Amino acid sequence: MTAANELLRKINSLDPQIFNIDFKDLENVKQIGGGNFGQVSRGTYFGTEVAIKQLLDVDDKDMHKYIEREMATLRDMRHPNVVQFMGLSRNGTEVFIITEYISGGDLRKLLKDETKELPWLLRARLATDCAYAMTFLHSKGLIHRDLKSNNFLVTENWKVKVCDFGFSRRVNKGELMTLCGTDEWMAPEVMCGDRYDEKADVFSFGMVLTELVTRKKPPLRKPATGFRFEVGPFQASAPPDCPKQFIELAIHCSEQLPENRPHFKDVLPRLKSLVAELEAKEKENELARQKEKELEEAKKKESSLSKSTGGEGDKKKKSEKKHKHHHKTEHKDETPEEKKKRRDERRKRRAEKAAKMGKTLEEYDRDRKKNKKK
Repeated sequence: MTAANELLRKINSLDPQIFNIDFKDLENVKQIGGGNFGQVSRGTYFGTEVAIKQLLDVDDKDMHKYIEREMATLRDMRHPNVVQFMGLSRNGTEVFIITEYISGGDLRKLLKDETKELPWLLRARLATDCAYAMTFLHSKGLIHRDLKSNNFLVTENWKVKVCDFGFSRRVNKGELMTLCGTDEWMAPEVMCGDRYDEKADVFSFGMVLTELVTRKKPPLRKPATGFRFEVGPFQASAPPDCPKQFIELAIHCSEQLPENRPHFKDVLPRLKSLVAELEAKEKENELARQKEKELEEAKKKESSLSKSTGGEGDKKKKSEKKHKHHHKTEHKDETPEEKKKRRDERRKRRAEKAAKMGKTLEEYDRDRKKNKKK
């Protein structure tokens, strides 16, 4: 029996119905990248976008373990923050894993893209989704063993789903497990070849948290220090406005000794609390912005109204001034005789008004002056 056929037999033994997708039903297949032991394509399955991972090197025994573990894990995983397994397909001796397609790409790619604005509330929510996925995985007695930002996929709605379970396995504290993972995210005890458990995933998650804080890939660590994560440089590279809880949690998860790291069931409440705090702060800021906007609009309205009424008053004053000026210039060139005549005419008009009121001219003029003073 060939290695490829042996692999198919092992996969079939997991579930006789596991090859549930006819390869001919996969359409519009286009390669988009590669992963551990395989290349990844995008396609459609009866109108649904799917990710198609072709498994390579089927003659490799390590590949057999990888495929069996991924199948065993994905088949039983049903969680909103775990990539959905749709089934297996084969074309001759070629094997393909079919999962839901996540259009947003992986978290590492997102963090590298400096054109993407990532507020702290969004980063905290992304971290919380990652923690949900890992809390669920650990509750099933499984460890991922290759946790990194590349293995967290981000949807268009900013939800996170963990993927790539080829290295995952059940926890056995008494067993010495092989070294696996990716150096920058790998826990010190794994790199040193010591026994390890689910706390190795917690360290890897700590490295993901440092990425969320700095948007940079975790640094390579030195054998001379026991592959310890250096806290000082990380703190120095954190943005000044980064929430203190975010930095503290990243450091706690990245402790040198596994027993000093928290469990994911303890990490999750801390992240949820951070999200709630940032949401409350965002709500306060939004209310303040709204109030500021309303005040600005009120000022503009008041200014506009003031200009409108002020303009009418100015027009009236200008009209009165113009009329007065016109009245003055009208009599500027009068002769003394003409001026005397005009005064006599005014006196005559006042006398007529006084007579109508039953007053003398002197009484009328006196009362008129009093009224003007009032």
